[in-house]
Amino acid sequence: MRGDTCHRQARGGRSQAVDTQAAVEASARLAPPRSRVGSTDNGAVKRVRQAGRMLSEPGVRRQSTLVAVLVVAGGLVAGTLLLLTLLHSALNEGLRETATEHVSSVAQAVAARGPAELTEDATAHLVGASTVVQVVDSGGGLVYSTATTGQVLSGVRPEPGHWVHEGATTGVLPPDGPYVVATGVSYAGADYVVLGVSSQAAQRHALGATARALGISTPLLVLLAGLATWWLTGRALRPVEEIRREVARIEYGRLTDRVPVPRTHDEVAALATTMNDMLARLEAAQATSRRFVSDAGHELRSPLATLAAAIELAERGDDNRAERTELNELMDREVTRMRRLVDDLLVLAKAEDRGLQFAHDDVDLDDVVETEARRLRAQSRHAVRAHIEPVRVTGDADRLTQVVRNLCDNAERAARSTLELSVRADRAPDGRPEAVLTVADDGAGIAPADRERVFGRFVRLDDARARSAGGSGLGLAIVEQIVSAHGGSVCVIDGPLAGACFEVRLPAQPVEAQETAVIR
Repeated sequence: MRGDTCHRQARGGRSQAVDTQAAVEASARLAPPRSRVGSTDNGAVKRVRQAGRMLSEPGVRRQSTLVAVLVVAGGLVAGTLLLLTLLHSALNEGLRETATEHVSSVAQAVAARGPAELTEDATAHLVGASTVVQVVDSGGGLVYSTATTGQVLSGVRPEPGHWVHEGATTGVLPPDGPYVVATGVSYAGADYVVLGVSSQAAQRHALGATARALGISTPLLVLLAGLATWWLTGRALRPVEEIRREVARIEYGRLTDRVPVPRTHDEVAALATTMNDMLARLEAAQATSRRFVSDAGHELRSPLATLAAAIELAERGDDNRAERTELNELMDREVTRMRRLVDDLLVLAKAEDRGLQFAHDDVDLDDVVETEARRLRAQSRHAVRAHIEPVRVTGDADRLTQVVRNLCDNAERAARSTLELSVRADRAPDGRPEAVLTVADDGAGIAPADRERVFGRFVRLDDARARSAGGSGLGLAIVEQIVSAHGGSVCVIDGPLAGACFEVRLPAQPVEAQETAVIR
């Protein structure tokens, strides 16, 4: 509504890196100069040691390749065994069905018409088949055979109506012997055995050829998978190595450099972007730190110069009482100013280092504002108006008093004739109770473009730039730190007196009954 910018969190990035830089530079100055003799040898030794560590320590590339090789090899071996087992099972089942079919057809013919009726025409479909069918009588004599052989091929003798399968196996490769199917039949009171004998050489040949082919292709596939994984991993990690080399080259004075961002839009690109964002923050922190130290030194130079001149005058031994009194007052003002500046610097340093340590007490903010209004009326040349409602917050009374005092001192220096302080209870957009503190003046005001910058360190706007006014340029920065640490916000709004108006919002305690606003 007001177009104002609120500061809800303390400004980050104001790192105190100058002490670290000074320590590094001092260490560099104190370190003995390197000898050039043997520097090349030392560099070669370091490179050899680094290469040895790379070979001995498993890196991401080596680990990825090893895992890929193991997974692919395990999968191929398991797949090979499964394939050979399934192939053997299918061949064995086919051989079993064919042999059983042939034996069954001859057994039915023997049971129906006797072995004498087995003519060449009746068994013509069996001649030349992979299964040799024989009919053996109860005495073991060969009655009929589809092959030109004069001997019985198997000694299996099942009872009539029973089936026997011999020579089958569930392993990867079939046995060397034949596969035998036999059944017993009866005809005219005589028992016969019908044998079906099949060679398993064809199955062994097929399985052996398949196993040899897989045995040759499996290592080649494992090698190919390892090489592909090594190449792909190296390609994927190449941008990471480029980022590492670039970061290794970046020094304290080269924080403007950035790492290359690949165009892959993947995790590596996100890592490079995050690294560049971090470098940007470090660069901003470095610039802020240098500016902070420069401004602090500039601020301390003026009182130190004044004190040096005063000491020089005191050493002359002039006994003029009036001049000595004026000199003492001048030195007292400068010492007070230096002490205030150092205290403010310590407050900001603590806030950025580990945060300000606050008490968590019940604080009547209206009493704090009323006390500050009385102080201003006693010391200020301007008219002071206060609109105060009872409101209670939780926080540190001394720090909140510092907030009110800094705002009042800032307003007193900028005002022409009138200051106005107010504190009231309000509600946040989410319904939580808030305490609203405003400090307004009828001075020149703050331009909208400067309402964010005014909370920076050592910032003095044009109308309040003179150091003789007493400000160090740190008061508003301290206000922002303290308010943010209390969970509140501070911003510059359009005020009722046409000048600057600072508004502070703090979480307040629930109040059952609010007193009527009074004008003191």
